[in-house]
Amino acid sequence: MLIFNILLTCVLNCSLSTTLRRYESVWDPVIGLQSTGDMPKYWITHPPENNFPLSPWQETQKKADGAQMRSIIPGMGHGHHAAWSCQEPYGFAVSITRRGKPWCRQISASKSDDNVY
Repeated sequence: MLIFNILLTCVLNCSLSTTLRRYESVWDPVIGLQSTGDMPKYWITHPPENNFPLSPWQETQKKADGAQMRSIIPGMGHGHHAAWSCQEPYGFAVSITRRGKPWCRQISASKSDDNVY
């Protein structure tokens, strides 16, 4: 409801560029990523994720600083419970707190037909 009120107020009282600047200053996810600095980040998703498609997921990661790990887990499902049921995020957290860096690093990736390696 808050976002609707902000947008409605801006649309009625502001130019489009002002409306977009106000929206971006509050809701743009890149702002949150910039405020985390080089804090390590763990990105997790599953195919097919209907709420967060892979292309925007990847573009968001590119804008983040710091050590990052990514996991695409088939069949995981959507939501907090699904992610908390996986062991990978916990392994990442232990690695960061004990070693100060992720437990592995992706050095390459390739795709052949429908398979990713």
